[in-house]
Amino acid sequence: MYFLTSLISISLLVALALPGYILVKTRLLPQDSSKAFTVFLLYVCQPFLTVQSFIKSEYTPELLKNLGFVVLFAFLFLIGFTLLCALVFKGVRDETARRASIGVAVFSNCAFMGIPFLQALFPSDPTPVLYCNVFVIVFNLLAWTLLVFVITGEKKHISVKRAILNPPTVALVVALPLFFTNAAVPNEIMIPLDFLANMTSPVSMTVLGIRLASVKLKELFIDLRLYFASAVRLVAVPLLSLGVLLLFRLFCPLDVTTVTTLYILMAMPSATIVVLLSERFGSDSSFAAKATLLTSVLSFVTVPVLMLLCNFI
Repeated sequence: MYFLTSLISISLLVALALPGYILVKTRLLPQDSSKAFTVFLLYVCQPFLTVQSFIKSEYTPELLKNLGFVVLFAFLFLIGFTLLCALVFKGVRDETARRASIGVAVFSNCAFMGIPFLQALFPSDPTPVLYCNVFVIVFNLLAWTLLVFVITGEKKHISVKRAILNPPTVALVVALPLFFTNAAVPNEIMIPLDFLANMTSPVSMTVLGIRLASVKLKELFIDLRLYFASAVRLVAVPLLSLGVLLLFRLFCPLDVTTVTTLYILMAMPSATIVVLLSERFGSDSSFAAKATLLTSVLSFVTVPVLMLLCNFI
């Protein structure tokens, strides 16, 4: 069931990526237009989606407990796999490529790919997207601290301010009071909120389509280091994550939706923020960009296959 559903979901996401790809190839959009779409996605769509997911989820003690588990595992996975991948990529001679490889392998595109996939896989259940938004809060916190340190090797570049003051976190501050009080939001507010929140998937995939159109795909398949980093990101990390989740489940109750959502988020391709931070701090941004695009392409195959294991959760 999960394989077929995820295959259909991935196919839908590919279809959403096609307009951006075609528009760039036909020169109706400039190659750097993904930056504008990304800003709109980060500062408008994603925050509204965060608020929407909390409003549409009814507060219960059980749900709050599961949100706590999501926060716990987000920290556990991102910190734990960073330490593990530091050992895995220790043999890479080029230091900037080694640092970029760690970031590429650990930090998944949990927001811009994870949210569209979860929306397609669970169209009538807002809970997985809610879990994803909470995961993204931890992700951003560690991206501007742990990931910056991985890329630069220097503590002076760590930005606690950026880790805390970002659109998803601000949206969370707005959404939590509404969530805990189960507040009824008027339709006059919900209708425009829904419109903007529901733009997340098409805009996310438009960005991916634009980026794929902006590179020569053959360049993605000639560097063996890219294959190794992609294998760690798309196969090793998700499988280890699922193993940890199932082991934890033996000793503590953890519902299927929470386990499945976390597993899916860890199976997503590499995060764009690795490329952005690599560019900003002078690391190997070219390697990071190619690895991000390669994992995005390969994920259309690996994710449905990995979803077969969801039948055993």
